[in-house]
Amino acid sequence: NYQFLTEIEGHRVRVRIYRDSYDDQSYARAYVWSDAELKWNLAASIPYPDMETLLMDAYVANGDDWRWYEQDEAALLEEVRWLLSSG
Repeated sequence: NYQFLTEIEGHRVRVRIYRDSYDDQSYARAYVWSDAELKWNLAASIPYPDMETLLMDAYVANGDDWRWYEQDEAALLEEVRWLLSSG
């Protein structure tokens, strides 16, 4: 399981990727922090069947090998960048 914090165009962004042994309980999501609401708002997600992270064995998905998460993280951050630049 993986969490990553970064900043894009002045906005705090949190990526959370969770790999479960039940594929349909896995998720890849990106959130943008709202100073006005003081909460994380969902900005992007990848449907679990499309997650690259599903290619790894769920029983070794303990966060020790970050390379499994890189493609999903990159896709989420690209979508958030697009969203923030077009808004």
